[in-house]
Amino acid sequence: MSAKRKIYDAFNTLLKESGVVKTFKLFNNQYNNEPTEKTFLYPSAFLEFASVPYITRTDGVQIAEGSILRLHIGFESLEDNDLDVLDTLEGVFLALQGQEHTEGAFGALKRVNEAQDVDHDRVQVWQMDFETTICDDGAAHIKKLVKVDAPHTLEITVDAAAPFLQQS
Repeated sequence: MSAKRKIYDAFNTLLKESGVVKTFKLFNNQYNNEPTEKTFLYPSAFLEFASVPYITRTDGVQIAEGSILRLHIGFESLEDNDLDVLDTLEGVFLALQGQEHTEGAFGALKRVNEAQDVDHDRVQVWQMDFETTICDDGAAHIKKLVKVDAPHTLEITVDAAAPFLQQS
C-alpha cells in the first residue's frame, strides 16, 4: 500500500473516531464546486497533499521531510454559533497533533499553520496545515540489477604477479 494511502487511512480513522467531522475525503476543491459535487455532510474535512518534497535514498526508499498535509475543514454558513466552529477546529487539532503512523509511513504530525479561507459561498472554510516526514518504501522491492560480462579476459601469470604472491 502506498504511503499516501496509509496517510489517508490514518487521517480518516483518527477523525472519524474522534467524531469531529462527518465527511472525510481527498481534496478536489469541493467547496468551490459544491453545486456540482455529490452531497456531503458538515462539518467536513478534505485532505490535500500540499507539499511533498521527495528525495531518494537507497534501495528505492523515498523520504519527504517537511511535507505539508493540509486539511480544508468546512462548516455550513448558516451555523449561528461560532463557538461550535472553534470547538470543532480544536477537536481536529487534538485528534491529529503528535500522531504518527505505526508502520512508519509518516512521522509525528505538527500543526504549523491555520487560516480562514474566506472565498466561498454558503460555507465557512478553514485550512489547517500539519508538517511531517513521509517515508515511501513502495519501490524498495524493485531490484534493478544488470548483468554485464567483462569486456576482456584477463590472464595473470606468476611472473606478472606481485612479489608476495610469487612462489619461492
